[in-house]
Amino acid sequence: MEVPLINLEVNSDFINDPRFSDAYLAGRATLYALGEHGKEFVYDAWRVRVALWAGEQAARLPGDFVECGVHTGFLSRAIVQYVDFGRLAGKRFFLVDTFEGVPADQFSDDEREAGLDARARSLYPQDVFEICRRNFEQYRNVELVRGRVPESLAALPIERVAYLSIDMNCVAPEIAAVRHFWDRLVPGGIILFDDYGASGHHHQKNAVDALALELDNPLFPLPSGQALLIKRVV
Repeated sequence: MEVPLINLEVNSDFINDPRFSDAYLAGRATLYALGEHGKEFVYDAWRVRVALWAGEQAARLPGDFVECGVHTGFLSRAIVQYVDFGRLAGKRFFLVDTFEGVPADQFSDDEREAGLDARARSLYPQDVFEICRRNFEQYRNVELVRGRVPESLAALPIERVAYLSIDMNCVAPEIAAVRHFWDRLVPGGIILFDDYGASGHHHQKNAVDALALELDNPLFPLPSGQALLIKRVV
């Protein structure tokens, strides 16, 4: 299968790296059980490359990995493949989602007016929990957590976080998740905001910008539409 590339005139020679290709295709395979609907989901190569870089850096830090907003697990499965997560002693990867879409009451009136609730519903044509479970069943240190964010986070046995992925397409749970994990994020720990600069997601961008200012920790916006926040080493 050809790996889609983002349309940027920059060096993209990583596309020829078998390690990258294997990781990308492992992520892509998480969608196969969705049939025709799964074919509509396309992650360009640079977006995946950013997530793999973040995962590789975080793998060297103490602490667990957390992804809030999982779907079938494309990015997390790619990371697990890329860093050989099953062999990382003492690390766990928590995948948190309702696995049936963002609860409608979490969207603000402005987000509903922009159609973000309808867009989010379209991403979940069915409950994907069992699909996601099968995608990770070979990894004993990957745990699916079914529930709303932030309510489901309180019961998680997480003391330190090295990597946090935020991809819930909705302001309220995304900001709540960062606030919940901020004090647990280790120095040098990475937060990946997957939809930060994506078209139509300015509500999330504005909220994340404000939070970064409050935390006095700068963001690094990326042309992939993502943004990285690396916790300051004090």
